[in-house]
Amino acid sequence: MYREQSLVAKLLRDLLTDDGLFLLQWTGLRRGLRPEDLIWGLFMNKYVFPGADASLCPSAMLKAMEKAGWETHSADWLAGVLERTLSALDAAMVETALERLAPEPDSVLMVENVGNLVCPAGFDLGEAHKVVVLSVTEGEDKPLKYPDMFHAASLMLLNKVDLLPHLSFDVQRCIADARRVNPAIEVMQVSATKGDGMDLWVNWVRLHSVTARHARTDQVVALKRRVAELEGKLAARA
Repeated sequence: MYREQSLVAKLLRDLLTDDGLFLLQWTGLRRGLRPEDLIWGLFMNKYVFPGADASLCPSAMLKAMEKAGWETHSADWLAGVLERTLSALDAAMVETALERLAPEPDSVLMVENVGNLVCPAGFDLGEAHKVVVLSVTEGEDKPLKYPDMFHAASLMLLNKVDLLPHLSFDVQRCIADARRVNPAIEVMQVSATKGDGMDLWVNWVRLHSVTARHARTDQVVALKRRVAELEGKLAARA
């Protein structure tokens, strides 16, 4: 299964590069525990495997994204397909969504993979970067508790910083632990409610999407050069 997943992700990444598409996966923990979460978690822990988890349908998030102007497709309630995916979004799902979306070349696509910080770390979706969103209300221990996710991420968005005056959250410890796991990880402190740091986040997306477009341009130039070389060799033989 993992071998097939890696192959699909590689093919998907090549297709994205061909079209200059910038695919970004961002991950995070879902909102606070509800009674149904606890009941479902106990069931899965006993009958599926210890620590198994499946996210509830993020309908509120989808409505907010659509209100902001995003086009959303192929949102799955992972509990319904757990037996096939083991609670993980995979590259084949993203490929199906891309076929439905049919984005224009040089577009920016985002995959929101919210639920836990375990499964998204181990599954390559063909994305250019993984971004992990950590809210200060969740505690500064998460980089060491979920090291694989923070090691796989290019960027950590430390969210809800407007609440720091009301919490005992050690920002410097959190950042230090994240860089202990991944020395190259970038960190931005943001507040989705107040707007703090959002300009930096948007500029980060823009910068890396431009890089994706340049990669496509470079590939086209290289292919044209190779075609010219082959045509020259054929002409010399004629």
